[in-house]
Amino acid sequence: MLKSFLLFLTNLATRAIPLALVAALAVEATAQNLVVNGSFEDTVNCEIPTQCTLLKASDWYNPTQSTPDLYDADTVRQCGYMIQSAGMVYMPPKQGLRMAGFYFWDGPFGGSEREYIATELSQPLTPGTNYEVGLWYVRNRAFQAAVDHVGIWLGYDSLFMPTFDRLNVIPQLKLRDPLSEYLTESHEWTQLVDTLTAQGGERWLVIGNFDSQDSLHGILAEPEALFSNCYYYIDNVMVRSLTGTSVPEIGMPSVNWNSGGLQVRWSGTRGPLQVDVFSAGGCLVHRANVPLEADQAELAMVPLAKGLYVLRFRCANKEAVVKFVKMEGE
Repeated sequence: MLKSFLLFLTNLATRAIPLALVAALAVEATAQNLVVNGSFEDTVNCEIPTQCTLLKASDWYNPTQSTPDLYDADTVRQCGYMIQSAGMVYMPPKQGLRMAGFYFWDGPFGGSEREYIATELSQPLTPGTNYEVGLWYVRNRAFQAAVDHVGIWLGYDSLFMPTFDRLNVIPQLKLRDPLSEYLTESHEWTQLVDTLTAQGGERWLVIGNFDSQDSLHGILAEPEALFSNCYYYIDNVMVRSLTGTSVPEIGMPSVNWNSGGLQVRWSGTRGPLQVDVFSAGGCLVHRANVPLEADQAELAMVPLAKGLYVLRFRCANKEAVVKFVKMEGE
């Protein structure tokens, strides 16, 4: 099924769906994570006081003069701020004992201060290769503001600017939540992911919000919170190749649009279903997770504009990629 799907896309006269999207949907990313300490578990110099606690996470550094944070649930080593006593809303890490936290925006009543975190990948990106780039986030409920994305910059050399303001570079990716215009989730960890076709040689990764103050999109997500800034916890950062990996296919997948929702069917697989819907331009427009015992599901969705869409659904370590066309008036 995947081979025939790829052939269909290759023969599209308009080439409406980018090759990066095709590769990302047609294979499962099982390759090595190029972010060496993506979950911030490996630490150094725990006994040495430092204002920027992020520096205690090995392989991570601070690309500006600001002070991003490392949080720790390990009461023995106590490397970074202890989560239970950090003076902020408690949130356990997505994985392990540690996570990063930093300011993405000073809020609608503040200045232009930002914080960023940076690391060197284990190897440079290969020209023309497609990569999956992602992380998990949760908003700290002690802070009022939220922004609409997490920016990802990848460069050929390390980056440092002696400023507390934004980094004046253009990120290759803006990770968004397809279910929410702004990153407001403050009770559950949420994964943000996108795909990138490498120019080749990119080795340094910087995470933050790179928008200028007059173009930044943000809201007050929790007006009654104590602080006016926008502050996120980040965990499980990844960059991994989508080339040469594969997974078993779900049998006989099908999908169609029906009265404001999607009907999906498959055969021979049982278990929870994850559905991702992509526009023809490669934008993730909807994600749903459904606990199922049957081999079909109906998913209510926000209205879609007419056009071609690509749907990927995963179930019991198998996946399928199919296309469907939303007609006008449906």
